Amino acid sequence: MKEARFSIDQIPDLSSQVALVTGGNRGIGLETVRQLCLHGAKVFMACRDRRGSLDWIQSFKSSHPGAEVEFIHLDLADLESVSACSQEVVRRTDRLDILINNAGVMACPFEITKDGVEIQFQVNHLGHFLLFKKLSELLDSTGKVREGVGLGPSRVVNLSSLGHHFISLNPLTSPNFDSLPSVNRRMGAWLLGDYTRYSQSKLCNILFSRASNRLHPERSFRSLSVHPGLVSTDLYRHSGLWVRENLISRLFIQPLQGSISTLKAATDPSIHLGSEWDVYRGTYGLVNLQSRDSKDLRLEDDLWRLSEALVRPFL
Repeated sequence: MKEARFSIDQIPDLSSQVALVTGGNRGIGLETVRQLCLHGAKVFMACRDRRGSLDWIQSFKSSHPGAEVEFIHLDLADLESVSACSQEVVRRTDRLDILINNAGVMACPFEITKDGVEIQFQVNHLGHFLLFKKLSELLDSTGKVREGVGLGPSRVVNLSSLGHHFISLNPLTSPNFDSLPSVNRRMGAWLLGDYTRYSQSKLCNILFSRASNRLHPERSFRSLSVHPGLVSTDLYRHSGLWVRENLISRLFIQPLQGSISTLKAATDPSIHLGSEWDVYRGTYGLVNLQSRDSKDLRLEDDLWRLSEALVRPFL
């Protein structure tokens, strides 16, 4: 039987639920915030752009007076900012049903953050890993309440990409998470290196999701990874003007369509009823193909150990 696409009208009532969306001020993240709010959730929009976020929130609330959405500052390229964000979340709410690790960068020129980590690895994976670790107790306590009323555990949704396959295609850049120097490799000149480092970070999103579920069977939260599809957003700002105007804007799906896989992972009751936590989903929430490396237990364990070591000073 052919699998059906998920749609917005299948999102259940989310009244009393609380969600946090990183990078919620634009693109897929903004559409995710909008739909969660429209279905009754209280949403924290965690990102860097305070002015733009507050302007959008004011406009949205004027059209939807009952909406609950708040801004929290978050800069994933700064682990101190991630730690401060998590503390602010705990200060503002006593529950967290849904954590959506949506924010990301793509194919950036090589750069090392103030924390000493390659920027795509830190923004796309490590910052979200720290945010999850700092909020895990809140997710767990909320999950226990949810399970008591049949909603299943709290959910952590990590946005990966079809691009996670790319790093595995070149034996010279095989994924290796046994040390920080391995993660901080340039992995090739110019765009080859930029896209391979992006691929590394997107592979991390899947490995993190699977490892989280395997290492925390007793906790009342579960992680899922999704590929939103090829979506026309400013994620592709490093791709060149001709590519953006002639390919991306014409051939890629729009952010609302791209948010469907996230919204299914975050809200669809069938996922917890069928225990489909390690199912990798793509465009419109349909089951998607994973790379062999994304199911490698050694890579999972190495990534988890390295990530814990890197964020330990902030726990």
